[in-house]
Amino acid sequence: MNKMIVIFENLEPVHLQKDVGMLPLMLKRNGTCEVSLLSTLKKFKNAEYEQDIKLKFFNKFKSRKLNKLLLFLNVLINVRKINYLMVFHGGKDKLLLFILCKIINPNLITYVKLDMSEVGAYELIHNSRRFSFFRKIYGKLYNRYTDIFTVETKKVYESIKELPIFKNKIHYLANGFYAETSYDFSMKKE
Repeated sequence: MNKMIVIFENLEPVHLQKDVGMLPLMLKRNGTCEVSLLSTLKKFKNAEYEQDIKLKFFNKFKSRKLNKLLLFLNVLINVRKINYLMVFHGGKDKLLLFILCKIINPNLITYVKLDMSEVGAYELIHNSRRFSFFRKIYGKLYNRYTDIFTVETKKVYESIKELPIFKNKIHYLANGFYAETSYDFSMKKE
């Protein structure tokens, strides 16, 4: 079975019911992947969720940066054993992780769920128009070492899909809705 690591540094119990927790859970339950969800926050237990998904917490140190380094080292040590690596929001630290992981395991599929608002998209577009040698290199590296980018709204997708950083790699993937029992969609919100 394929193996996937999902990194969400600020994992709290509420996130298990949102896209952070539901996407890995559905991949596991559909037989697609064996998934581990990694975080740097304080450890918590959720026995029901952990029947399907492995929760791993890296919070040995008081420094969040050291905890993140420990988490990243764990990923690098195990990267040959995984098929997919998913992160949220992107960033320079995650780009560096992707580069190192792809050097060790070139077949690894890397995925950034941007979780971007319209304001974030506007800022990204505005910053990409300001010429900078380093910004251009950063964009090229992110495009080269990331296989898939997704955004949750059509408006954000339409506004950023032509940026060079996302060239041919960005997709619109709306957050889903999951209920174990039937749900009455005719109900009106008060």
